[in-house]
Amino acid sequence: MDWVAALTYGPAFVHSALAQLLSSLFSLLRFTATPLVYLGHCILYVALIPLRIVAKFEAFLSFVTGAVLTGALVGLCLHFTGSAVSQLLRIKDTRPRVQVNSADSTGDPPFDYLESKVEDRNLVSDTIVEEEETSQDSG
Repeated sequence: MDWVAALTYGPAFVHSALAQLLSSLFSLLRFTATPLVYLGHCILYVALIPLRIVAKFEAFLSFVTGAVLTGALVGLCLHFTGSAVSQLLRIKDTRPRVQVNSADSTGDPPFDYLESKVEDRNLVSDTIVEEEETSQDSG
């Protein structure tokens, strides 16, 4: 039995020494990486702040999402139902169709708008003249 103990003693000693060496190296690595781990935790904490805020309003956001989806679904149903009923009853659309010309879309304001701007300027200048006349009369 001594030869079996001798055969297992060598590898066990090497294994123990290697495990001790790796444990020491791992402890040193953990010690040197501690600031980086702390910095990573801080960055993760700051990055997850918006999710924490959203989590506080989870019930409200669920309600609003449900209301928006319900409203959109009901609106689409009403639109298509109204269109189908108006086609079945042969109801014509009484609103006039507005056609947009490419010349109108140049961005130039209409003439009436420019005229009202000129009239507004005239009112302001008349008011200033009246104030100057009254100040000369009283002074």
